[in-house]
Amino acid sequence: MPRVRHEYVTEEDFDERYRRDGRRLAPGFWVDRHGQLHISIPELLAVAKLPESPEDRAAVLQIVNEFIERIPEISDVVYCDPIPPSRRKGHR
Repeated sequence: MPRVRHEYVTEEDFDERYRRDGRRLAPGFWVDRHGQLHISIPELLAVAKLPESPEDRAAVLQIVNEFIERIPEISDVVYCDPIPPSRRKGHR
């Protein structure tokens, strides 16, 4: 199982840190110059045309987690998200 961490970065920081120096695999999925997988939750929600809601975030994360668990070559995953959980709409 890969090590997973969450980074709360602004969209501008994501652009600067990952899109510039990384390689896009698919919408929402980037590999940085060190080979580490980065996943943009807002980009996945936008591509799927899903609203910003706790339920839709949970559904996207579940799908992504099931996907990465099946790829043994992935050792580290960074979820990049500009909104900390405490500031999301619908957070209790």
